[in-house]
Amino acid sequence: MPAIGFFYTDSSFKKMLNLEMTEGRWYEPGNNADEHNSVLNETAVQEFTIRKPVIGQRFVSQGDTGVIIGVVKDFYYKSFHEKIGPVVIKNVNNGNSTFLIKSAPGKIIEAQKAAKDVWNKFFASDPFVYKFLDEEFEKLYRADHKTAVLVWVFSGIAIFLSCLGLFALAAFTAERRTKEIGVRKVLGASVAGIVSLLSKEFIMLVIISLIIATPVAWWALTKWLQDFAYRIDMSFIFFIAAGIITLIIALATVSVHAIKAAISNPIKSLRTE
Repeated sequence: MPAIGFFYTDSSFKKMLNLEMTEGRWYEPGNNADEHNSVLNETAVQEFTIRKPVIGQRFVSQGDTGVIIGVVKDFYYKSFHEKIGPVVIKNVNNGNSTFLIKSAPGKIIEAQKAAKDVWNKFFASDPFVYKFLDEEFEKLYRADHKTAVLVWVFSGIAIFLSCLGLFALAAFTAERRTKEIGVRKVLGASVAGIVSLLSKEFIMLVIISLIIATPVAWWALTKWLQDFAYRIDMSFIFFIAAGIITLIIALATVSVHAIKAAISNPIKSLRTE
């Protein structure tokens, strides 16, 4: 059985975090009976195999006996690398050492100062330590962010070097086929036809490389996504889109020399040969 997460909260916790109830109710302010009751998440109901109706079932939690008064919709409290586990939420107002504070937009500094004043008033002997919830969640994905940056950087470098290679190869091909281009133009070949002729072999090379690279990319991405408990499904639409973008980049790179060769003076080209 996965580890059980215990949340010790009060009646305002649900509203602050916008939690959704699927059954029953949340804790009511001033209801002393709720101090022994519990609210479970959907996963806890499944993991504990609680029979229906769930609401009103006797429930023992950490030696305290009460009833289940509500079921809250599963919410993320861990990284997406981990599955949502069973959660038991208790209405405990004694001995709390951690408090959630929501500030009004643009009032973070004021909220921080007000919270510190209240803390020092009631817990003067304990240091006031605060953290921002969004920053804490960001830490869970710091390694993934670094990986994404590295992928973008090295992908950009690879694309740039590939374009340089295609550009140089297109220039060499156009120079090597100068006489052929001149003859075709004298015989009435259009600019579009010549550009298509020069680009065809490069596009075929790109298509072959895509056929080779796509299975490798699919395997690598699938292995990476397996590290997440919640992930998207790999669709070939992504690879088709990537292939189209690659072809456009390759065509744009090659077309510079192809168009230049196609619009050159055919008589001059023949004479230079």
